[in-house]
Amino acid sequence: MVAAGCMVGPDYQRPQVDAPQAFRFEPTDTAAVADLEWWKQFGDPILDGLISEALASNKDVQIAAANVEQAAGVLTTTRAPLFPQIGYDGSGGKYRFSENGTTDLATGIDNPTDVYQVLAGASWEIDLWGRVAG
Repeated sequence: MVAAGCMVGPDYQRPQVDAPQAFRFEPTDTAAVADLEWWKQFGDPILDGLISEALASNKDVQIAAANVEQAAGVLTTTRAPLFPQIGYDGSGGKYRFSENGTTDLATGIDNPTDVYQVLAGASWEIDLWGRVAG
């Protein structure tokens, strides 16, 4: 069995620390600094130029970010068959029945008449054999 420890000597004196009564930044100021161009607070034109150049010319990072977004889109498209598919459709029209045909217009149907149709559906394939997931 091994034991280790650390002991403070008998003449240890806790140092006096002058803690400020208030923080340097209030929480609202801190949030404002985090949301803005934080490097401008240093007032260094060289730093401003370097960051401006990096933001304008750093195509590799922009390309990498675009590739990540593209990969996320491909993943979403690839996984889509695993989830229920929902669809809807609607149609409408004005129909006129023949007055010479076999239709009985005495039933109270206006001629011409408006017809509206709304359809909704959902489907989901249970992947018993692993066709979708594989």
